[in-house]
Amino acid sequence: MEDKLVTVLTATNSGDAYNAKALLESNGIETFLRDENMGSMFDSAAAFGHIKIDVRQTSLEEARDILIEKNYIKIQSPDENLDVDPCPKCSSRKIKTAKSSFIFSLVSLLLFFIPKILQKKSYQCKDCGHSWDSTLQFEHIFWSVILSLFCLMFWSKVLTVMNIL
Repeated sequence: MEDKLVTVLTATNSGDAYNAKALLESNGIETFLRDENMGSMFDSAAAFGHIKIDVRQTSLEEARDILIEKNYIKIQSPDENLDVDPCPKCSSRKIKTAKSSFIFSLVSLLLFFIPKILQKKSYQCKDCGHSWDSTLQFEHIFWSVILSLFCLMFWSKVLTVMNIL
């Protein structure tokens, strides 16, 4: 049976990735980094999906235990949101994300989700009540430009077929 590679951790910068790799290898776990050059090429790996730390499937549980023990991986409680950055005011991970209105989502659907992609996400800390908006990342802007061009081409074809143009 093939011992395939699985991602045990993702890191937003090369320093964190190399520290995790060194920790795992010092414990005898063969470790591989994927997308490690993205951060140096584009100044931030976070805009391109982070650096992946991979281990062999047979070593996955041991690697997770080591990373949890050394606080590289946090055990998530049900009300913690580890997918977003912590609260800038109190560093809590108990974050609530604001939902889009139904009307906004419907308009986004009609416009190929372009407004939805460019919409900043709003967050609120459940502990201190602090609210903040996310910043747009490079990938959001890139995909919105691609979708805008697609939308323009689509509607021009529709209007041409309908003999309006």
